[in-house]
Amino acid sequence: MDREKVIRHIKAEIEIAKLCKKDFASVDIDMLSDAYELLKEQEAVEPRVSTAEQRCGHCNYVLELDGWIACPWCGKRIDWESWWSKNGNR
Repeated sequence: MDREKVIRHIKAEIEIAKLCKKDFASVDIDMLSDAYELLKEQEAVEPRVSTAEQRCGHCNYVLELDGWIACPWCGKRIDWESWWSKNGNR
């Protein structure tokens, strides 16, 4: 099961539980909401790239080396592939 599928499933479960407005013993809306938020926080961000430097798309920290996997300041994963697909192939 991939990450995006899990995120969609959790979000759907939260919405179903809220719509039903019933107290389901097997559905802990708060726990599902927390899990959803944690997974969303881990999503990679695209770098901000200019001719002079690359920066983290989350905290704007200067990335000193091309291809860093994660920002050393905030820890967000850097999605270089997405940036390259939008701005030209390597």
